[in-house]
Amino acid sequence: MWSNIALLCLTLFSIWLVLFAAPCLSENLKCYICHSNKTWDECEKKKILIECLYDHDDVCIKMQYIENDDTEKGFNQVFVKMCGRATLCTNKECRYKYKTCHIDCCHNDLCNGATGRPHVTSTLLATVLAVFLCLLQLRCTF
Repeated sequence: MWSNIALLCLTLFSIWLVLFAAPCLSENLKCYICHSNKTWDECEKKKILIECLYDHDDVCIKMQYIENDDTEKGFNQVFVKMCGRATLCTNKECRYKYKTCHIDCCHNDLCNGATGRPHVTSTLLATVLAVFLCLLQLRCTF
């Protein structure tokens, strides 16, 4: 029983490592960049492909935020795709800087394009949960 569960846990971790962590360790990440103060469609029309800075940018970001700009309207809505650091990827950090904010980050080349891919953090959380359940099962069998 122990060897089957340990093998399952090791297999789950290996799959996660190959599919999600390994791309983060590769050469320069490739992401789309664009900026618009109007809509996502306008940003999409202007998007270009870039190679992110090695050893500086580790995620592709797709972010929409509202910032105060002290105009009569009271706010400025911004739509952005860019390279960045994973530390920027929490809504808490995003909301600290801007009035309202929604941010999506991913580790794969071109993952901040028009169509979404699974969020790496969600996948990591699911894998950790699966490993935890495996370990919990091991404790219960003794």
